[in-house]
Amino acid sequence: HLVRQHDGWLDYLATEPDFELMVETRTGQAPAWVFLVQAIHHGNDHRTHAGTVLLRNGLEAPEIDVWAYAWDEGALRPLS
Repeated sequence: HLVRQHDGWLDYLATEPDFELMVETRTGQAPAWVFLVQAIHHGNDHRTHAGTVLLRNGLEAPEIDVWAYAWDEGALRPLS
């Protein structure tokens, strides 16, 4: 599931979506960028909870921030 989510988000962003596009919701309309920002916030919220649970149980939380993820994905390059 996580691999599909990862690939799906990268595919979505690669399409250069129109973030100003208005999307119908149950309560009205919202610009598409709101959904992207909510997805980022939602993921951050989960990482925070996971880190809290690990630390509360005496375990060291791994580096799960965006920079660590980017390094692991090979998206960043070290200085020569």
